[in-house]
Amino acid sequence: MNEKKECIVCRQKRERGIHILNRFLCDDCEKEIIESDSNHILYTYLVWRMRFLIHQDTEKELHG
Repeated sequence: MNEKKECIVCRQKRERGIHILNRFLCDDCEKEIIESDSNHILYTYLVWRMRFLIHQDTEKELHG
């Protein structure tokens, strides 16, 4: 059995997904991102969440 990890988008513990910038994205959220219309509010939220996490990681690298 695989270890469950917390998804950066839905924050649910899942076994299957991908790692992006040392963060875990579950299969369900990956599918939502890929299949979402770029004009849909969910897509806007997903992009915002990813940008927030990238910014957060960058701040940690710069300021320790």
